[in-house]
Amino acid sequence: MEAETEIEGVSLVLCIYNEAEHLKQYLESWISLDYPNLELILVDDGSEDNSLDIIHQLTKDHAHIQVHSINHQGKKKALETGIQKANFSCIALTDIDCFPSSPQWLHVMANHFNQRGCLIGFAPYHYEKHSLLNGLMQFDMKLLGEDYVKAASQGKAYMGTGRNMMLWKPDYIKWKAKYSNKLATGDDDLFIQYCAKNNQCDVVLDSRSWVYSSPPKSIIHYVQRKARHQQSGRIYPLTTQVRLFLLILPTMVYSWALFFSFLNGLIPLIFMLSTLIHYLGSGGNLIRPRNTKKFLTFVLGRWCYGIIFPYSILRTFWTDKRRWLG
Repeated sequence: MEAETEIEGVSLVLCIYNEAEHLKQYLESWISLDYPNLELILVDDGSEDNSLDIIHQLTKDHAHIQVHSINHQGKKKALETGIQKANFSCIALTDIDCFPSSPQWLHVMANHFNQRGCLIGFAPYHYEKHSLLNGLMQFDMKLLGEDYVKAASQGKAYMGTGRNMMLWKPDYIKWKAKYSNKLATGDDDLFIQYCAKNNQCDVVLDSRSWVYSSPPKSIIHYVQRKARHQQSGRIYPLTTQVRLFLLILPTMVYSWALFFSFLNGLIPLIFMLSTLIHYLGSGGNLIRPRNTKKFLTFVLGRWCYGIIFPYSILRTFWTDKRRWLG
């Protein structure tokens, strides 16, 4: 049985920029969370659509919600604003294009939070039928998501996701004052690494603590997002960069080998077999397709990942660092 952690309250911060569609779809799931002392903070980063109108419409009858509107400065500034406005020291983070796996999400997260540093949760992409892009995202999350969760459980956390994370505000402010940076994205990873060095980073694996995310709408959007994440990866410790390179290298080798085998007219059975082995024998069971169609989508996603990843690295050189980083 889980030990109850006494927490005075939790501030959940959501940043919004031109998210009218997702607000209509997901905001209610965050408003209706089952938690007795919740403060919901919505920060609109100068949306140019009707996001702010939708926010006011959906939140007008809820006293526990703060709504703040700032001039468009990017997600990093919006997030900082939300954390500064929070009345509680326990800060929960997610995105508006996500939804909790259970109404008990915040209870589970709070029960595992030790009022220090940060707590990493898992945030898989929800499954969509007949979508190659979704297969790509499922493989991405299985490869990287399982690895960063495994590393965190071993006390060697190097990254997480702001889509499902808790942080202790006093520790975050202390870190921010000492390690201010000009990166447009990646603050959550750098804060996690800081907490891990001080043995203040925890992880929760309970499936009730998962937050499901909407995958990017197009392959272009995916590559742009991946390129932005690569920017912050440049200042990871060298050992972490090597770890990630070795993690991704086999997939790139297999993908390009498959590509050239098609050019030569060969049947890539070895690739299919290797993917099956990876699927069955990787370090965890966080994501495991349950039927043949899902597995085939997963296989195609793996192939696309190895082909696209090198391009996403090159894309970092012309990605606009000032744009909203979702």
